[in-house]
Amino acid sequence: MAKLPINRGNKFFSEAEFNLFQDISREYVEDVLNFTVVLFQVDREKTTFDEVYGETAKQSIVYLPPVELKVGDFILEKSENKNYAGSNARYLEYGKLSFTIHTAQLEEKLSDIKYGDIIGYAPFENVFKYFTVINDGKIFANNENTMFGYKGYFRNIECINIDENEFNG
Repeated sequence: MAKLPINRGNKFFSEAEFNLFQDISREYVEDVLNFTVVLFQVDREKTTFDEVYGETAKQSIVYLPPVELKVGDFILEKSENKNYAGSNARYLEYGKLSFTIHTAQLEEKLSDIKYGDIIGYAPFENVFKYFTVINDGKIFANNENTMFGYKGYFRNIECINIDENEFNG
């Protein structure tokens, strides 16, 4: 599909200014904040899906090589205190993880974050936690995700904690 030029707002905000602000934003997120997550993308070509329900068994999922990504607005929500079904035994579970990522970084790394992909994060030097993507932020043309209403340049990603038995890196 051919790219269509976006001409709205050109009198006050041009493509050159958009690129400058995007570069400044990327430098701040990727060099200053330096929050790193690891993307484990599901290889949707090699993974076998059930023809009836479109589901797959955990052991049948094939992943692409991991990709390190620099993200911003990193939020790890408060842990949840849960109990095992039918038991008084309790455990703490990591809360929801959300972050923003520049679309340009994903394009440069030839990657994309999709629903069901795995995000790895190291909260401590000796701990690595895994989360599954529940909102891939594919629609980012809203005012919140655009630069002065010109066009979108980052996505909001939301993830939930997964059990160690589901994915182990």
